[in-house]
Amino acid sequence: MTRVTRLAVLAGLALSASLSGCGTASRPVPVPSRSPSLEVAAATPLDELKAYKQEAYRQMGIDQAQQAKLKALVRQEFKGLDLSALKADYQKFATLMEAPTVDVQASNALLGTIEGRYRDLAAKMADVEAKVHGMLSDEQRKKALGVLADAPSRLDPLVQKWRAEAYAAMLEGVTLTPQQQAGLQQLQQQDQAKGTARLNAVIQADSRYYRDMDKLALTAAFQDAVGVNAGREAIAWATTLDQAQRKKMVANAKRYTERILAQFKAMLQAD
Repeated sequence: MTRVTRLAVLAGLALSASLSGCGTASRPVPVPSRSPSLEVAAATPLDELKAYKQEAYRQMGIDQAQQAKLKALVRQEFKGLDLSALKADYQKFATLMEAPTVDVQASNALLGTIEGRYRDLAAKMADVEAKVHGMLSDEQRKKALGVLADAPSRLDPLVQKWRAEAYAAMLEGVTLTPQQQAGLQQLQQQDQAKGTARLNAVIQADSRYYRDMDKLALTAAFQDAVGVNAGREAIAWATTLDQAQRKKMVANAKRYTERILAQFKAMLQAD
């Protein structure tokens, strides 16, 4: 998996943290396509991400043999990846959201624990990123800067689409009042703005790493990228919902979280 697709995985990790017990919904965002390889819409955002990865390989001149070496490296680095503690935290969060009254203090504390687990994972991802960089030629590193320069306009719409898909799944069958819908829209705006800023910061840090090998900045940017964009605001919004609404959302969350964590684990272990 190339650095550009890994950035989108980070954005998705932040999303899954914010949706573990409560969520928001938005309309799908169309993903613009600038290359023939992306002209045909893929079935899912994950499929589109894989297509973008292959395009990045092509632009950087990474052939099948080198792809195999990169794949072996990443698989070895993430061998035995254990997400059981994270899943346990999700279950605790869900229990808090299912209660008759939302315990805001406990929910925020648990959210901090979840973010901490993602920061640890992000630090590991930054280490792998540095090792991948070391396997590229000077010419490939130069070409990577061109790929990264185009990454914000390519990845941000894709991540927005991924986020929209998840949000829609979270609120399936949940009816909101006009006041709740208004609060939801405000959350969406905060989530999107901060998510875009974080993704851009990671891309910029990755570009700097190619120029001056600033590993500390790269790790810090990766760790910041997995912070929950509007998690505490989402918890506050959840207090405006009744227990039946929250229980329905938790049921949706459990199904979605299992699926998306499996996808993330597969992507982390892919080439």
